[in-house]
Amino acid sequence: MLFMRTDVLIVGGGTGGTAAALAAAEAGAKVVMTEPTSLIGGQLTSQAVPPDEHPWIESFGRTGRYAEYRRRVRAKYGMPGHIGNPGGGWVSSLCHEPLVGHDVLQDMIVPYVADGRLTVLTGISPTAADVEGDRIRSVSFGELTIEATYFLDATELGDLLPLTGTEYVVGAESRRDTGEEGAPDVADPYDVQGFTWCMILSDDETREWPYEKPAGYDRWRKFQPDFWPGPLIGFEDVHPITLQHRHLPLYGAFPSLFEYRQIVAGERPATVVNWPMNDYFLGRVIDEDAETVANREAEARELSLCLLHWLQTEAPRHDGGSFLAALSQLRLPDA
Repeated sequence: MLFMRTDVLIVGGGTGGTAAALAAAEAGAKVVMTEPTSLIGGQLTSQAVPPDEHPWIESFGRTGRYAEYRRRVRAKYGMPGHIGNPGGGWVSSLCHEPLVGHDVLQDMIVPYVADGRLTVLTGISPTAADVEGDRIRSVSFGELTIEATYFLDATELGDLLPLTGTEYVVGAESRRDTGEEGAPDVADPYDVQGFTWCMILSDDETREWPYEKPAGYDRWRKFQPDFWPGPLIGFEDVHPITLQHRHLPLYGAFPSLFEYRQIVAGERPATVVNWPMNDYFLGRVIDEDAETVANREAEARELSLCLLHWLQTEAPRHDGGSFLAALSQLRLPDA
């Protein structure tokens, strides 16, 4: 067994966890941050999703540290100050490549790592916790146990909550619980947000297409949720706020899907496919056993690959013509 002692243990090195680590280290605390993947930054890096924020983000409604992150990302692309959107996507004024975001975050934590205030441990997940009453004494990661004064759960799914016996609620609470008029009469712990197995697509005329038809393609091609205007895989969806039916173009007119989360501009643009059509909401991954989580993640991945196959083989042209031959050039980058 290996043991460590620190002031603050942050479990989860995503966007929030990294921000917390920077703040705590800057305040003088000794910090250990753990992360199950090989990259810190979460949504900005390993999940490859551009930030989605309010329209006034360049002026206010942000922390100074986040403003500095945005400035540094633009500097990597040779853009001055708060001007410029590297990838050109319309979901955010700062769409960029994941590894650029990771490089910037590494630059930001380097001073604290160098002076010993911050230790980053990647590739590990919490497996157990030692709790006395309502106080956490330590968290274990396999053979490694870390003691701390303060413990921060910055994981994607609240991993420390069940491990520490902390009281928590999942899903939609009832009207009786909250007093909210819009709440359901009966609590529903399965009413949680869906998740998406993202993929990055660009054009490649040098390879043969399409990708092999996924095993579950026929099933997903016919699948239509009861609140959807047509098959889930298609260009029709519902507005997330008004629930009005809408038609989304792939290219050109706003709001085009390809430009939605576009992270690379120029002659060979690339986009992150995190669209309504590949959101997986048939089951949750919170508070489920490992086998169930793995099965649902596999289904989410298959849904995304089925969407890609549809784009390459069946997607209709928005001008009413035949299938889009150009879409057969959409690719999943090797890296």
